[in-house]
Amino acid sequence: MELRRPSVRRAGLAAVATLLVVGASACSGGTGLVGTAPAATVNDTEISQSAVTDATEATARFYADSIEQGQDSDGSLATLVDQMKGDSSYSVGTEGAAQVLSDMIVDQVIADELAKHDALPTKQDRSELRSQLEQSVGGAAELKKIDAEYLDQYIERRSLNDAFTAWAASSPEGLADRRQAYYDQNIADRPLCLNAIQVQTEEEAKAAKERVDGGEDFVAVAQDLAPGANIPATGAIACLTVEQAQQAFDLDLSDAEPGDVVGPAAFAQTDGSAPTYLVLRVEQTDGFTFEEAQPLLEALVPAEADPSDGSFDASSALDRLLRKADIWVNSVYGRWSDAQQSVIAPHVPGTTTTSTPVAALTGS
Repeated sequence: MELRRPSVRRAGLAAVATLLVVGASACSGGTGLVGTAPAATVNDTEISQSAVTDATEATARFYADSIEQGQDSDGSLATLVDQMKGDSSYSVGTEGAAQVLSDMIVDQVIADELAKHDALPTKQDRSELRSQLEQSVGGAAELKKIDAEYLDQYIERRSLNDAFTAWAASSPEGLADRRQAYYDQNIADRPLCLNAIQVQTEEEAKAAKERVDGGEDFVAVAQDLAPGANIPATGAIACLTVEQAQQAFDLDLSDAEPGDVVGPAAFAQTDGSAPTYLVLRVEQTDGFTFEEAQPLLEALVPAEADPSDGSFDASSALDRLLRKADIWVNSVYGRWSDAQQSVIAPHVPGTTTTSTPVAALTGS
């Protein structure tokens, strides 16, 4: 999951269109190297002007390569290439440079936080990501066709994003966010909360219900029949509306009371798939508050997260970091906006372009 949403998502080389876009949006005009001051500082770490220029030029080259691959049917990439270039060979587009610098600032904020927790991406992480990209585009030879500098930028940014998502998801704040999100999506406003014994045949389900009706503990029977299953001793494994329960289990639970044990009920994950058979115990008929749902949430949303499925949104964690970070931007590139969490490019009233000379050419 990308942490940042590019301002432009179009990119060429069809096989990597959804993978290799840093994103840029630029107007004409230009920014070149001015003096020796950095383009920005992030928590006392400097981002050089030359690094911003190199990254912006690499992005422009990537879009140009995409055009050569025939991935610009509507001409939008050609417009982007023109916009990312400045008004001379010694400058880059002002808006394009501001967008690239924004990404570099966010990267540095993420890197600083990961370094504090010894969670920076490793060489192996980058190597595995490169291998994934090779498979996506059809092999190492195809990957080599992509601008090498742009590709390195992408791999570094993606590896930082992945490492940050993994770290944030398992942090105390991330765990709270994940459990709140699970509650909001799967428990809130669903009054009928159920626990379940799950077996493969209807005969097994009937036998399990007879054991419970005969006085055996429901959870003990469930764990006996499914060793290792994550079955909460209190709470429920699912909360539904009465209508959802009717649709899923073909049972009318509109008059059910807490403690009722019902079944067997056939349940199929998808149409046409073989059913499993359930014995259900009604835990609640008026739903769980967030506090009441904690045993269920602890069972279903573990502290150690696996963010590989993209289900965890790390944007809240990133937002918190950006608001705490000490960020300064050279006025040549614009200003940092806390509200937009990006660099706002400078604008000269009455003109449609801005241009800054290169220090080496002006003697400054």
